[in-house]
Amino acid sequence: MVKKSLLWVYRVSLWLIVISLVILLVAAVAIHFWLMPNINHFKDDIAKFATQATQQKVIIGNLKADWQGFNPHITISNIDIFDTENRPALQLKNTDIGLSWLSIPMLEPHLAELSIRDPELTIRRIASGEIFVAGISMLGESKPDLSNWLLRQQKLQISNAKVIWLDEKRNAPSLSLNHLNIELFTPLWRSIVKNHLFTISAQPSIATNNPIMISGNFFGNDVSQMQKWHGNLHIQLTNTDLAAFKPWVDYPINLQSGTGSSEISLKFSDQQIQAIDSNVTLENVQLQIRPDATPIILSKLTGQLDWKNLNKAHLLSTSKNSSGTSLSLKNLALNTNSGLNLQDVNADYIQTAGSHHTLNLKLAHLDLGLLQPYLSQLPLSEATHKQLIEISAQGAVDDVDFNWESQNQKTTQYKINAKFSHVSILAYEKLPGFTNLSGEIHANHKNGLLKLNTQNATLDMKGVLRWPVPIDTLNGEVNWEVSDKLTLVNLNKLSINNPHLSGVIDAKYMMDGNKGGHLDLKGRFDNANAKYALFYYPTMLGTDTLHWLDTSILAGKAEDINLTVKGRLADFPFVDSKNNLDPKLGLFRITAKLSDILLEYGTGWPVIEKLGLNMLFEGKRMELNAHTG
Repeated sequence: MVKKSLLWVYRVSLWLIVISLVILLVAAVAIHFWLMPNINHFKDDIAKFATQATQQKVIIGNLKADWQGFNPHITISNIDIFDTENRPALQLKNTDIGLSWLSIPMLEPHLAELSIRDPELTIRRIASGEIFVAGISMLGESKPDLSNWLLRQQKLQISNAKVIWLDEKRNAPSLSLNHLNIELFTPLWRSIVKNHLFTISAQPSIATNNPIMISGNFFGNDVSQMQKWHGNLHIQLTNTDLAAFKPWVDYPINLQSGTGSSEISLKFSDQQIQAIDSNVTLENVQLQIRPDATPIILSKLTGQLDWKNLNKAHLLSTSKNSSGTSLSLKNLALNTNSGLNLQDVNADYIQTAGSHHTLNLKLAHLDLGLLQPYLSQLPLSEATHKQLIEISAQGAVDDVDFNWESQNQKTTQYKINAKFSHVSILAYEKLPGFTNLSGEIHANHKNGLLKLNTQNATLDMKGVLRWPVPIDTLNGEVNWEVSDKLTLVNLNKLSINNPHLSGVIDAKYMMDGNKGGHLDLKGRFDNANAKYALFYYPTMLGTDTLHWLDTSILAGKAEDINLTVKGRLADFPFVDSKNNLDPKLGLFRITAKLSDILLEYGTGWPVIEKLGLNMLFEGKRMELNAHTG
């Protein structure tokens, strides 16, 4: 029984093969002896059919048929398609069609090859914004049959094409892509999974003498369901004048000039770009970020820029915070005309659902002084801009590792590690100024540590002391802790040495938002030269007292100087309404032993030499007790 079944299958298969061969033979004979010699007689009928199908005027110049190996081959010359105003919208000068014998079993025309040479296509956007491609409105109902049929073919090739873009809405001049070459290749095994390879090259009419190169692949076979397509693109631009495209493209910032080369890899799906990886080289770029600021001129910028759409990842994730976008900079190098030079900059910026922002930045070196001209370009408030300009930061920052997170425009956490050298800022409002400060900082939103290792610096406590204090060395640590309601700052054995004195400061400062916070400071100094004491007299002593101190204590030495400040700063110098000490408010006291003092008490008074004094500042009161002189 089994042998009879196999024999029957064999006979049926044999007859099917014979019938197929007969059909192919009859078709080949009909094509060779009837269709090929007479095919040009049908050009007007074909053009008429195409005109009715597309609702646009179609003219065919010439048809010719021959053989290409075992496949029939048709050459079509001068196909012209016109728009509604009888203007040429698509011109196909030479088209080669290779018919495949697979058309018979597939029950539809199947091409071994479709090659279009020297076509011209016009794309027009009218004033209302409606776009016409080859005279066909893109707002009309989609007719995907022809496009889908082309996607099912094995090879589609367009060579030396010209595409003209006419933008009447922007009133821009015409833009064309010349020498446009397109190849769409779908081998049989790729067609099973609906995968297509393509390459594109074109020479734009402006901006560059080098062709734009595009290659990639995509999955999809139905243009009416492009939301299901996904794939990859690779784009290469070389020595392109970026500003030349401004008549047709709206840049997010005002790009005034610049030349760039880039290799861009792009992933897409769900009708969205999901990821962009690019290597960029830009030269002589001029940017106008703020209309009231001086343009930024970049001599050169290189690096890798990567962008990702996190919404796609969100579809595969249970975390709602995974939706958003991310931007990554790797090995960024930047040079400006003002001398600013950044090397090996790496950064990651993520914006996710709920207005959550994350920034990670690593920077090898930054010259703060060279950064000053560009601060006005930053999107900051006017008050912040003014403060940055007024403090005029100078110096260098190295090995920066910065992390920052915010939620709803409020910082939730941060971390910074950096070294700094020769840093200077000008005093601004209540912020003290300093010069030549060096050390390192390690801080986050909960605590921090500042290590100082400074030489040949100055400290300007504007509003507290009259002049900047010179500092030969300044060493020590400042650490702090931050909680919900207060911040605690500790100075641990901060040593200071200069030509005036030397000493050590220990302090605890509690910032709780109440009356300026509470300060508990103790300092001990020696080797003080009384001639320079005028640098340290607080301005709150008043003009008369300061004048007497300046003109009366002319020389001398000070030892065993002790400084105590304890209390809330809003109550400083801790006296009542009658200028008497109020221990409930706090304590401000300076004591010192003075020797070899040269004192001129007042005009007409005799000068006292080698005076020995015990000095006391307390509150707003000064007391000098002499024991020798």
